[in-house]
Amino acid sequence: MLLIDIVEFVRLSNELGPERTVALLDDVFTRLDAASARFGVEKIKTIGDAYLAAAGVPSPHPNGEEAAADFGFHALHIAERVGRMHGVVLRLRMGMASGSVTAGVLGRTRYAYDISGAPVNMAARLEALGDPGCILTTRDVKALLDGKFAFEAGEVIDIKGFSDTETWRMSEAR
Repeated sequence: MLLIDIVEFVRLSNELGPERTVALLDDVFTRLDAASARFGVEKIKTIGDAYLAAAGVPSPHPNGEEAAADFGFHALHIAERVGRMHGVVLRLRMGMASGSVTAGVLGRTRYAYDISGAPVNMAARLEALGDPGCILTTRDVKALLDGKFAFEAGEVIDIKGFSDTETWRMSEAR
């Protein structure tokens, strides 16, 4: 489970205006969609300037956490490239969690495939607490990916709904 968000998006969109903002988001999300397919990660939805993706739904993925992390780090390169093309600096903040989720098609009008569960909530909370340019994650994800990515110990944070959580900053360097 990976939640990607554009840092200071409200300020950026105010500077760009509606037309340039839509063009920028469309460019970023179109490229993220292509990358998600390449990495075997499922786009769940966009929420404003946020992009929620998961590996392992609706079909199992043999290396879901690694695929999600690789996708996240590729997203950083996409943001840098798209930002240059649009004459702005785009920075991303990401939160990643792992575990079981509930998934299905919801609603009767404009129905959508969606997921819910503790990993979705954890990824969202970690994204909000994270630093630009890295993925903030948990001890469980670190244990699964240690040796494949670089990790720096973060803080133990009282995360709403999860109490004290040991966090780790994951970076691309291996």
